[in-house]
Amino acid sequence: MDQAQFWDIIQRSLAAITVEEQIDFLGNELGKLSKEEILEFDFIFRQKHEDAYTWDIWAAAYTMQGGCSDDGFIEFRAWLVYRGKDVFEKALQHSDSLAELGREKLEESEESEDFYYLTADAYEEITGVEGLDVEEDPNFKPIEIKELPTGKDWDEENLDELRARNPETFKLFWK
Repeated sequence: MDQAQFWDIIQRSLAAITVEEQIDFLGNELGKLSKEEILEFDFIFRQKHEDAYTWDIWAAAYTMQGGCSDDGFIEFRAWLVYRGKDVFEKALQHSDSLAELGREKLEESEESEDFYYLTADAYEEITGVEGLDVEEDPNFKPIEIKELPTGKDWDEENLDELRARNPETFKLFWK
């Protein structure tokens, strides 16, 4: 499994109409992979998920959802990875580019918990070992986890700061 294959699976999943259909598609696709391929997919996913651990992305999520806890941000970043390579990479460069998806698509980010567990579920399905114990597998590759998001912190009480950071996204969600 390489990054091209990783992004191809995600790109094909975007044909789904709903989040649930996309998750089902991804679950089926991951179920076709070997244990080693699932671990590689998971490694790439975790790298991308960590790449999105930025203050700008968190501000966008906060703006869209009217608040965003630590756990909510974990789920939001998973949703962002599963928007596909183009959306993901553009958002990392400029978080306000997410506004281009439109309010309806962005609201789907609040239904994103299952995205985070896709690889753990596929691993469990293939191996019979609880997916959350995947780190026990000798082929599991750890990644470096940041202590804090990268970039410049922001004040969640300061709406002007949120507006300045992601003006187009702010327009979609705040009056």
